Amino acid sequence: MMENHSYDHFLGEYSQIRKDADGSNPTMCNKLEGDDICVTYDGAFHTEEPENFIPDVDQQIYNLKFGTMPSSSSKPTMDGFVENYMRYREKDKANEVMQGMNRTSLPVLYKLVEEFAISDRWFSSVPGSTFPNRNFLHAATAGGVVDNTIPKLGYPLKTVFEALDEIHVSYGIYSASPMPSSLLYRYFRSPFRSPGKSMEQFYQECKSGTLPSYVYVEPAMYGIDQRLRNDQHPHAGSFYDIRRGERFYKEVYEALRTSPQWNDMLFLLVWDEHGGFFDHVPPPDNVPNPDGITHPTFDFTRLGIRVPAIFISPRVPRGLLTPKSDVFEHSSVSSTLHELFGMPRLTKRDAISRPFHMYANLTEPRTDCVITLPEPAYSLT
Repeated sequence: MMENHSYDHFLGEYSQIRKDADGSNPTMCNKLEGDDICVTYDGAFHTEEPENFIPDVDQQIYNLKFGTMPSSSSKPTMDGFVENYMRYREKDKANEVMQGMNRTSLPVLYKLVEEFAISDRWFSSVPGSTFPNRNFLHAATAGGVVDNTIPKLGYPLKTVFEALDEIHVSYGIYSASPMPSSLLYRYFRSPFRSPGKSMEQFYQECKSGTLPSYVYVEPAMYGIDQRLRNDQHPHAGSFYDIRRGERFYKEVYEALRTSPQWNDMLFLLVWDEHGGFFDHVPPPDNVPNPDGITHPTFDFTRLGIRVPAIFISPRVPRGLLTPKSDVFEHSSVSSTLHELFGMPRLTKRDAISRPFHMYANLTEPRTDCVITLPEPAYSLT
């Protein structure tokens, strides 16, 4: 799972290549002081950081005054992104949240999209920030968390890892960070339980064909030296560059592709939330609260903004675009684990979330899957 980019920010231009993909176009605009700030495909490799907490995302979706909670009559116009960005940045930065990337600036991602399957209906689970959404990935709930606050003893949530332990299904957590994010969960604060392994161990297990049944891989999200981070989280300053993330998932893919286990793999590449960048598709607003826990600012019955999601497997048809009626969110991961391994449902949310394993439906694995992906766009000439 990567960090903080909307579908339209990374893959909006794909609709200019493939007309049935629901991407952005240059007629999509937000207003700033009466002027149109419209979609382009010339986004920068490092930008200022848009905001993505629930009050910010409410303004982005509904174009309400900041701090106003949407009502049942609020319309998701998706035209408050620029207005919200201007709360934090100077006017000359206004176009940054509307500037999408393109196939030249993200050659690795676009190649994976062309070679495998993509959904243009994968939504983040919360219209908010990193940890509520990552909680949904691991636990099918945020546990009432609406921001990035971490309890001193860790999140007291039952995760897929605990559920898989209970049914004796193997899993592995591999992190490029000095400290794996699994330590944010109380379950992994036990001295008798390993919170994860290094990426070097991941690459070794790929080579030897000894990866466990369920694998979670995370980029470098932490560390003193920002030059080593590769999670694609937008930051100000020249040290941070989303091309490092391109390098990361290129290396992960190529290790999986040459593994003896390749023919029976399904690899999901997905982002946690939209990071404050423009997207034109209103999120669903009628999903069940997962566990009855609410917060004064949010009731957990609305999804967040779309993010890129690519299904990668030799058993996935080349160039598949999943139907728009198939709506996914991060709880689709635990729903898929239920279907594949009989893992019990965690909450009401993954009980209704659509799984995605059915797209790896080829009887015989493909032999034409790309072995080496393009280099990241370090040179655009």
